[in-house]
Amino acid sequence: MGLEHARAEVRAALERRRTGEMLSEEADRLGGDFFQFVLAAWPLVVPGPLVNTWHIQTLCEHLQAVYAREILRLAVTIPPGYLKSSILSVFGPAWLWATRPELRLLTASHGYGLASRDARRSRMLMQTSWYRHRWLVDFARDENATTRYSNTAGGYRVVTSVGGGTGDRGSVLQLDDPHNAQELHSDTMLQSAKDWHAETWASRLDDSIEQRGVMVVIGQRISEKDLIGHLLASDEEAGRWTHLCLPAEFKPKHPYRYPAEVRINGRTLQGDIREQEGELLAPTYMNDELLAARTAELTAQVYAAQYQQVPAPAEGNLLKRANWRYYPPDWSFYAPRGVMDKTHLPVFTQIVTSWDTSVKDRAHSDYVSGQVWGVPRDRPADRWLLRLYHEQAGLNETIEAMLTLHAWVEEHFMEVPAYVVIETTANGPDAIAEIKGRVQGVVEWGAVGSKRQRAEAAQPALDGRNCYLPGHVNEEGTSYDGRTPGDVQKFIEELAVFDQGTNDDQVDGWSQMVNYTRKHGQRSGGSGVDKRPKPRPAALPR
Repeated sequence: MGLEHARAEVRAALERRRTGEMLSEEADRLGGDFFQFVLAAWPLVVPGPLVNTWHIQTLCEHLQAVYAREILRLAVTIPPGYLKSSILSVFGPAWLWATRPELRLLTASHGYGLASRDARRSRMLMQTSWYRHRWLVDFARDENATTRYSNTAGGYRVVTSVGGGTGDRGSVLQLDDPHNAQELHSDTMLQSAKDWHAETWASRLDDSIEQRGVMVVIGQRISEKDLIGHLLASDEEAGRWTHLCLPAEFKPKHPYRYPAEVRINGRTLQGDIREQEGELLAPTYMNDELLAARTAELTAQVYAAQYQQVPAPAEGNLLKRANWRYYPPDWSFYAPRGVMDKTHLPVFTQIVTSWDTSVKDRAHSDYVSGQVWGVPRDRPADRWLLRLYHEQAGLNETIEAMLTLHAWVEEHFMEVPAYVVIETTANGPDAIAEIKGRVQGVVEWGAVGSKRQRAEAAQPALDGRNCYLPGHVNEEGTSYDGRTPGDVQKFIEELAVFDQGTNDDQVDGWSQMVNYTRKHGQRSGGSGVDKRPKPRPAALPR
C-alpha cells in the first residue's frame, strides 16, 4: 500500500494547490464531512478507484447524523456487496477519531473474524502518513491489539461478535451484519442473536441525558424473524429507530420505501433518490448483468429478502407457499428449448388468460400481468398455470402481449374454448376496445371489493391445493426449489408477500382467474374422447 499512500499524498497536494487550501483547512473540511473523508481516504484502504454512487453519499450522511447525535438509533438494510462494511466499520471509526479521539466504540459482526478484519483495516488507515499529517491519533502502546486498541486521548475500540461478551461500555455501538445468511434456516440462531442484542449488546451502551449514546445496525435482511425485523417491529409506536432501506431494485410500493430526502434537526439528508420502477441501487458499480450473475443461484425468496429487503414468513402470509402444487415444467411454456410436451397434461375444458393492466396516465409504465390457466375436465376444481407474462408495459405493449399470448393458446390448445378475461380498470377498457374485434372470447371483468378481499375470496383454491404450477417442490414440501422457472418463483413470492405493500398485479391476475372460473363453472371443451395419457401421480408432488 506504500505506493497508494504516496499517490494519495500527491493527489491531495495537487488539489490543495489548485484550490489554494492549506493542509489545516483540508483537515478541517474532511473532519467535518464524512462523505468527503471517504472519497479522499478510499485509495489508502481499498485497492482500485472508488465507483462513487449516490448511495455512498446517502450512507455517509446518515452515519454522520448518527455520530452528531442527530439520529440516535439507525438501522440500515442494504444488499451484500455494496461497500457498507468499509464505510461503517473501516472509515467510520477513523473519521470519528479524527476530531473526537476520546470516543469509545464497541463494534461487532456475526463473525469474530469479520469484525476484527475491519478493525485492523481502520487502524492501518489511522497509522498512514496521509492520516497522521492531518490528524494525530497516538495509539497506546500497552493496548494496540487487533481486537482492542486505545489512544492517548482516552478513546478505545473493542471488537466482539454476536453471542460474545465484553465488560466494556461504549457511547457508539456499531453492529455490522448481525446474521450469517445461513441462519435463515435456523429459528434457534435467529432467536439467539435477538437475545444477545437485548441482554448483552444493548446493555453496554453509555447513554445519559448529558451524553447520549448511539447505536447502528446494518446488514441484509434474511428472514422476517431476524434482528433488524425484530427491532423495527418492536419500535412501530415508539419511533426510536430510523430505518434507511436501500433495496437493489427500486419499487415504489416497497413497504419500507425511504424518501428522497429527510429533514433532521434543520438539516437535509439525502435519502433514496430513485424514482423509476426497477432502477438499480448503484448501476455504475453493479449493473444488471453483474447483479444477475451474482444472484443467479438464489431463489426468488432469498433474493427478495437479501437484495430487496422484503423477507416474508417462510410459509407466506395470506397465500401460503406450501399450498402450491407442481408439475414438470417441460409440460408447459417453460419447457427446455421451448419444446413443450403437453401429452401428459389433463384435458382442459377451458383456457383462461387473466389480465391485470397498468394504471393509465403514468409518466412511466407500470407492471402488467397476464396468466394462462387451464381447467381440467376430470378435476374441475383444479387450475393449471401454463404461461406467465409480467412486464412493465404501456397500452400498446399490453395489447401486443395480449395478442401474443392468445395466439400461443390457439396454437397449443386449438380444441379448447379460450377466454381472455380483462379487468375493466386502468388500461383495461382501452385494451378491450382494441382487441375485441380480433380475438374471440374477450370477457370484461368488473373487480368488486379491495385487492385483499378479492384474494381472500380466491384463497380456498390455494388452501385446498388445487393450483398447479410448472416447477418442483423442495425436499421439505414447504415451497419450490431452485429448478423451478424464475418467472414462476417470482409469481409465488409476489403472492406470498403482496399484503406487505409490494407489487400486487400478479395477485390480482390470479384472484381474477379463480373468481371468474368459479363463477362460470365448467365449460364444455376438449376433443371429446381423451386419448392422451392421464397425469402420472408420481410426477405430482404432495
